Amino acid sequence: MYKYPIEETRGGVILRISVRTEHVEEKLALEGDSFVFYTPEPPIKGRANAALIRFLHRLFGISTSKIDIIHGVRSKNKIVILRGVSPELITSKIKALFEG
Repeated sequence: MYKYPIEETRGGVILRISVRTEHVEEKLALEGDSFVFYTPEPPIKGRANAALIRFLHRLFGISTSKIDIIHGVRSKNKIVILRGVSPELITSKIKALFEG
């Protein structure tokens, strides 16, 4: 079984995600030992950040109010916290995405 790059904290589940903008399609990839989010949105006025939050909302089925970028708002390398969810839920959704 593959170990995905997620971290459990008292506040929630932490994901480290690199964002690549102005890509043809929106998707989450696993490259090496980290997540990469591809989005067609440009890195201006928070559009790429908003796209990331919407994508995670759809992927994990949690409210956007429980998803926060806690580091890297103006950087391509982000640390995102997902509040009120278990690491098992996140792992199962990621596994379904990558392993079918």
